Amino acid sequence: MRISPDDLVRRDVIQEIMCNGSVDMAAVGRRNGIRFDGYFADELRRLGELQADGLVELSDGRITLTPAGRLLMRSVAMTFDAYLPVDRASARGSRMI
Repeated sequence: MRISPDDLVRRDVIQEIMCNGSVDMAAVGRRNGIRFDGYFADELRRLGELQADGLVELSDGRITLTPAGRLLMRSVAMTFDAYLPVDRASARGSRMI
């Protein structure tokens, strides 16, 4: 089993969500040598839907779980899981809300 550089970047983001309830996008970018908003453009669009549902706040270069989002943090973290198909992540999230 091999861990790719993408796996490491995604692990960093998912760990921040699960452990801290927020992600400093610039800090993740610096640690991993990426431009967060470009690297995760699709994920940020999907997070916009979760923001509309009241699960996250996207502001000032941060992703922050709301109180409701803390209860469903796995649904938020699944947004960054490369091994979970996008349509399946959306379906799981909508069933959980």
